[in-house]
Amino acid sequence: MTEEMILGVTKMLNAFPNKEDVSSDLSPDAIVLDTPKLDYNNIKLSFGSYVNLHDGTDNTMKSRTVGAITLRPSNEHGSYYFMSLRSGRRLNSSRWTQLPITDEVINRIKNICAYEDQDMTKEDLCFE
Repeated sequence: MTEEMILGVTKMLNAFPNKEDVSSDLSPDAIVLDTPKLDYNNIKLSFGSYVNLHDGTDNTMKSRTVGAITLRPSNEHGSYYFMSLRSGRRLNSSRWTQLPITDEVINRIKNICAYEDQDMTKEDLCFE
């Protein structure tokens, strides 16, 4: 989870131009990778947001959503990487519903972090 946060922050730092860099109009990403300018309106979720990912239907009683925590954007088209609260694995999706976080979700995250030998608290995860 920490690695994903660092990757997300690094991506955002490189997506915006800096007045003191080589170009005040182009971001480091645009100069090196020739990526298009970041559209601020496409940033919908922040790190640590709780969502239900929509899994699709198969006409059975199987659950159609998965509880997950937002990690970072996965592309410029609105998809994100999430950490599944069911398995702890990284998922990629563009369909979700953002929900308020509950104590049950916080406890599940603590269990996953303890399993990964990370000591994180509610404040570290930026929950409101």
